[in-house]
Amino acid sequence: MLRNTEDLHVMTEKSLERPAFVYFDLGNVIVHFDHELGYQKMADVAGCSPDRVRDAILTDDIQRTYETGEIDARVFYDHFCKLTETKPDFDRLYRASGDIFHLNIPVISVITELRSRGVPLGVLSNTCAAHWDHCVQHYRLVRDMFAVTVLSYVVKCMKPDAAIYQAAIAQADCTPDRIVFVDDRTDNVASAISAGLDAIQYTSAGKLAEDLRQRGLIA
Repeated sequence: MLRNTEDLHVMTEKSLERPAFVYFDLGNVIVHFDHELGYQKMADVAGCSPDRVRDAILTDDIQRTYETGEIDARVFYDHFCKLTETKPDFDRLYRASGDIFHLNIPVISVITELRSRGVPLGVLSNTCAAHWDHCVQHYRLVRDMFAVTVLSYVVKCMKPDAAIYQAAIAQADCTPDRIVFVDDRTDNVASAISAGLDAIQYTSAGKLAEDLRQRGLIA
């Protein structure tokens, strides 16, 4: 219960505050990806079938441990070699494993407008070193637009775990209710909301622009 009209005024002012920070998920928001393409490219380097690559990565759960930072790229490589009974060149396999992305072209203008309006931007993503390195090296948007990165393999926790949102809040340096988070997955959106963030489920660039416009972030 509100104690007096001053409490109501404070709450109203707080609710009208424009968001202070926007985080974007990487996969299926900033970039699209195709794991099957990655399996094929890794198979080409390793000299085995894509099915063998897929089975090695999925059945032994090495991708998840790679993305949580429990293992690094070299340990991932060692596991891969053992499970596929191959010995490809490390650097070639590393590059092949990351080469699964293409930019989500329609969302570029939305990100660019946010940046032009001085809105601080960040990436909050479940990813691994090979995937992140590929995106940074190949896409200027990823390299230049985001001041903050909260990456699962670095902070050693993954969405939808609450810990990764706490890391994101700390790096944004503002209260969680003033952080907008854009993600394509319903479970990640729900967990972000539970952590106090203002989360938007990404379905299209047009709908995202509308959602951000309603929050006073773009024209």
